[in-house]
Amino acid sequence: MHFNRIEKNLFMDQIGTTKEVGYICGGPCMCFSKGNPWRLTLQDLIDCLIPCLGAINYSVPVYLYFQSYESDFMADVLVFDIKKADYASMKKFLLNGLKAVLQLLKYPEPEIFIIDTKQESIKNVIDRLEKKLEEKIVSESLFGLYSSKNKENYPQGKDEEQLMLQVYRRNLSLYFNNFFDQIFEFKKENRVTIENLTQKKALNLAGIGSDQKNTSAFLYPPAPNCKNLEMNLGNRNHKIDLRLNELQIKQRVKKLFTENPSAKNYYDIIFPQIPIETIMKTWKAACLS
Repeated sequence: MHFNRIEKNLFMDQIGTTKEVGYICGGPCMCFSKGNPWRLTLQDLIDCLIPCLGAINYSVPVYLYFQSYESDFMADVLVFDIKKADYASMKKFLLNGLKAVLQLLKYPEPEIFIIDTKQESIKNVIDRLEKKLEEKIVSESLFGLYSSKNKENYPQGKDEEQLMLQVYRRNLSLYFNNFFDQIFEFKKENRVTIENLTQKKALNLAGIGSDQKNTSAFLYPPAPNCKNLEMNLGNRNHKIDLRLNELQIKQRVKKLFTENPSAKNYYDIIFPQIPIETIMKTWKAACLS
């Protein structure tokens, strides 16, 4: 299956041993969209698609993280108006896009569940787990949690340090068996997390594959932009998102493959024989339907 192609050619790391699989989890860092569904990027689609392909491969359901509460929590840091956030449309755009692109790739649709952290029952569990983690995990171990370079220690010393540390602990809560036990009562089923490499430190800190039984993870490189940086963290002019029209997407793809030739291999593995322009056109049409 297509997942095996990705596993062979794209996955850079594996944590723990994957035996029988009960369910898959993963998802995008949708906070970068600032509550605007049209700001969703090609990376967001890929970060949902690859866990879905894993679920298809193992014939199990997939649970996609949708951290709307944390997104609003960071509104001042990310600079956007919470009142204008439209998470209902964002979920619709992601789900409709996933289904349309899976159909384009000629793959069946897995059973997909959204873990929306604003949902009261889910938020309450995360609140409790976050407080426990505050007692167990020292702040120093969280500095630089999502930094690709070991020298980086964000958010240490920043005005938003305490806020971001709380967000980091909430993120970590989603990786613990206690979370899934309380929300879904998955007490014995093996869980496989499929995330991009920016999550590796967090997965290790959560004890995936070691301290936590019945867990393992697959990790793949984040979607690159023309500067070979993670697309969601790069300059807006280097992103491919739903705001762009067809001509703009064509220009961005040309720039991407010209300035970063290695990116073509990355996207060819995920979307074999299907141009990015077609992927985005299909996704946007699904959003408008």
